[in-house]
Amino acid sequence: IIPACCIPACCIPICCIPACCIPACCIPACCIPTCCIPACCIPTCCIPACCIPTCCIPPGCIPPCCIPPCCIPTCCIPACCIPTCCIPACCIPTCCIPTCCIPACCIPACCIPTCCIPTCCIPTCCIPACCIPACC
Repeated sequence: IIPACCIPACCIPICCIPACCIPACCIPACCIPTCCIPACCIPTCCIPACCIPTCCIPPGCIPPCCIPPCCIPTCCIPACCIPTCCIPACCIPTCCIPTCCIPACCIPACCIPTCCIPTCCIPTCCIPACCIPACC
């Protein structure tokens, strides 16, 4: 018997871990020592990889996205969870190409691998034939 765990919600055998006897965390899915952080005790977020205080945002609790720079609600798109692409302006599914994750280039028209040259990221220039530095 652990006195701190004698809370009706916490008297679940898997939840009787001293670190986890926080009423908000006494949810079977959340009784993982690394996940017993009050801000993280959201059933969808109780995935070991996601129990990082900055990542406990329900839309962000997707394992590939539980990387601190990617835990921005607008960036929690599995295809976009590439650390270099987790820039709010670049979290557009068509723009999550590592070579294109340059803020100035994260314009849907410009997210073409051959066009991701900072000097060429002008919507009117993002035409494959025009993405030559001398032509931008």
